[in-house]
This record gives sequence, structure tokens and C-alpha cells, in this order.
Amino acid sequence: MGLLSVVIPTKNRQYTAVYAVRSVLDVDLADVEIVIHDCSETDVLRSMLRDNFGDDPRINYHYIDHPISMTDNWNAAFLKATGRYVCGIGDDDAVLPSIADVARWMESVKADAVLPLRMSYVWQDAYVGQISCGRVTFPTRFDGSASAIDLEALVAEKSRNCGFGYDADLPNLYHCVIKGELLARHHEKAGAIVRGTSLDAYASFAFSCYAKNVYYLDYPVTIRGICGSSNSNRIVSKKSNLHFKEYDAKSLTLPEYLPPVLDSDVSITESCIMALRDTGRTDLLEDMDLSVIYGKCAANRPSRLFDLYRRFKRFKKPGTDGARFFKVFFSYLIGRTMKLCFVSALLAKVNQVVPVYDFICDRVIKRNRKIKAADISEAVRTVMAYAEQNGIRLRVGEGARG
Repeated sequence: MGLLSVVIPTKNRQYTAVYAVRSVLDVDLADVEIVIHDCSETDVLRSMLRDNFGDDPRINYHYIDHPISMTDNWNAAFLKATGRYVCGIGDDDAVLPSIADVARWMESVKADAVLPLRMSYVWQDAYVGQISCGRVTFPTRFDGSASAIDLEALVAEKSRNCGFGYDADLPNLYHCVIKGELLARHHEKAGAIVRGTSLDAYASFAFSCYAKNVYYLDYPVTIRGICGSSNSNRIVSKKSNLHFKEYDAKSLTLPEYLPPVLDSDVSITESCIMALRDTGRTDLLEDMDLSVIYGKCAANRPSRLFDLYRRFKRFKKPGTDGARFFKVFFSYLIGRTMKLCFVSALLAKVNQVVPVYDFICDRVIKRNRKIKAADISEAVRTVMAYAEQNGIRLRVGEGARG
């Protein structure tokens, strides 16, 4: 059993997958395995990996020649991981060299999970016409420190909120380094590593019930890639319903009390519910505020406002005020759907002529940087150079090398 497994489930994104694998091989850690579970239409990725990296023993490639859902692909992939610590990334993502020191440090302090600073790269075929296209985005200020996370209150808060906000501070399989032992424990209890239709949401709530020693790391360990066929791009292009086509209609059964729509919001709530049931935390379901998911769905579908409101009244918890539904509805309709989309579209048009957005971000707000990068490998180099130029280093693990 090695120190670290980086797991990459993939389907029909061979071009970006090669970049993801290269980022792991560039890490200064001999004790690492790369588990690639490929359910593409062909196994051309096998030859692409061999052409680029030879027969590197760190690459553990598996191909399945029949259609399976994303959930099944993830389960098969993570079950093959043998590392004492595991990090899952998408096939359009990358890891940074810092992951080696983080894994060593985690073992030295017996950490269960580490959530790193969030950074993203939008590939050239995604968010076309928008400011983020072909850019890496990351916070201007980070200091490399680690701080402990108290999970109990956070899990209760996110559960009450129908699962939303899970990706901010709950441990995960996706872009999180987590102890492999926790995966084995959950698999034994639930019969699977992940279930549901939002795998990262499910994993966040499921593994939060096992993890105790969890840290937030104010330093990058991975970069989240967004390519043209990613779920993130589907949401932006209002095609999130395509995600559900990967699931067999007989196995896709949403709880009766959820809105009868197939989109990313319902997917998050469905997976949160399933994870809490699988881990025996049904007590948290009693406090779930259904006005959140119903209000969000109505904001995305104003024509179904009253239909969804009537259904909400049917399933809402006793004592829940119907006014809460409309508060959530108007909050998302005005704040997200109208204002943010309008401002983003306007800035995108202006920025094509004059780089006003870059100036505002870099010189005025000074909160986030968006820097052009031809691909995710260049994005990794850009982030590392920024940290070096600004004297930012990882402040954990100095005594854990070896």
C-alpha cells in the first residue's frame, strides 16, 4: 500500500485526461499511483498514455467496454485505489506538486482529510464568449497555513440548507485528500463508495460522518478544470438535464417530496438525502428546509412558480411558513438569475474590446486573479510561479518529508 492514490474516472475526454495524468507524474513522489478508470466508447486513451508516458508503473489503467453511469465509474475507480490517502480529480483537472508534501504531512499528524484552497481553469472550449474562458482563476491572497474544521455544526447547517454549500468546507473525494481507510469503512456500511446523481455532494455528507481530524489548507493542491463537456459547463449553458441521461430510468428514483425536475440543484439535494440515510444520520433530514430547493427550482423556472409552491405546501414540514418559499425564490431570481447574469454578460462584451475586467480584478478588487493559460499545464505553472514570486509557501510538512 503506497502513500497516495490519485483517482481519475474518465469518459470520452482523452485529450484533457492526458494533461491530468501528466500533472500527477510531475509530482515529486515515487510512492504514488494513478488509477484511471475509463468508460469511453473506445480505449484509445490506453495508447495515448503509452505514447506519452511509456509503461510508467505508477499508471494503473482500467477500461470497461460497456456503458455505465458516472456513479458506477466512480465506484469502480475508487475501489481500485490502494493508497493510504486518496485524491479524486476529474479528467479535465490537475494536481499541483504540493500534494506530495500535503500527503506526507497528513500522515504525520494522522489527518483524516484536507480541503485545499480552490482554484479553477476554464479550457478554451468552455464558457465560450465569457471572461473566464482560457484562464486560470485563483485568490490573490493565501498564506499556506492549515486550520482545523469542526464538522458537526457544518454538516447540520448544510443539511438544513438542502445540501447547498457542501463544496465550501466539507471533506470529499473530489479535490480533497482523504484517508483511504474512510472509503473502506463506508463501502462496508453502504455497499458502495458513492451513490446518487451528485457524487461530490454525496461524498461530502457521507464522509463527514466518519472524518474527525479535518483541516482546511490555505494553499492549492489541485486545479479544477472546466472543459466544454463538463457538468459545470452544462450548468452554465443551461443543459444540466443532460447529466441525468447517464442514469438508467429504472434506477433513477428521486424522493417523492423533492421537486419533480431533473437539474443540478435537485441532484445535490437528492444525493445529500441519500448520503445521510446511508450513514444513519436521518436525524438531520428532519430539519431539512425544503423551501430552499423548491425556491431555487422556481427561480430557475418562473413559469412553474405556483405549481412548485403548491407542491411545496404539500410536503413542507409542520410549522414552516410559506413565506419562506417566496423569500428564497425572489432572492435567487433577482440576485443570481438576473443581476449576476446581466453583469457577467455585459463585462464579457466590454472586456473583448477593453480589458476592464482584468483591471478591476487585478488593480481595484485585488481579490481574485484571472490569468490567461493555453492549457491546464500552463495554469499549474502560472499558479506555482505566482506563489514563488509572492513568497507564499506551504507552511505544513517541513518535518514530514521522507
